[in-house]
Amino acid sequence: MKSQLKHYKEFDKKLRQEVNNSNDDENNFIIELYLENYEIIYNKFSSIQKSRINNELITYLENEIKYKPVDEPITVEIDIKTHDEKFIESLEKLIKKSTINNIEDITHDLKRNLRISILLLIFGLITLGCISLFSYFTDHYVFNEFFVIVSWVLIWQFVEMYFFDRPKLKYDKMKLLQLYFAEFRYK
Repeated sequence: MKSQLKHYKEFDKKLRQEVNNSNDDENNFIIELYLENYEIIYNKFSSIQKSRINNELITYLENEIKYKPVDEPITVEIDIKTHDEKFIESLEKLIKKSTINNIEDITHDLKRNLRISILLLIFGLITLGCISLFSYFTDHYVFNEFFVIVSWVLIWQFVEMYFFDRPKLKYDKMKLLQLYFAEFRYK
């Protein structure tokens, strides 16, 4: 048992060293993107005048920056066979536009999360206060216990939304901002 634990600790130490060494590379913050032709970047169902970027491309970029440090700049190297200036400019605009839309969605979710969590806290505290008043005037044990449970559920939902969900949304927003401000290079 102790030898297995020692083995796992050594393995964990080696793994941490490898991760730290890989973070020292210069190419660590470069995302390589290979595009074979023009059609793969556009959404199949969008019109030519209002072309939209393919969601798979944005998802790929988001997945690539997921484990990069937030404070480091990102470079997206795009390897494409043809170098049409109009296409290159439109590709950057489409990526930034899609990223802005995703940032706005997360900002909306953050505001909604804040409003709902504060309302849950207020209702939970009001319910807890009313229970204290009712228990002072009446002896309905089941009634009081039911509302104590309801109030604690509301308060816990506030804690979950505010302290667990919001940091993840903020982190996702920072990663999208990192993608928005990424430098684009073309091969």
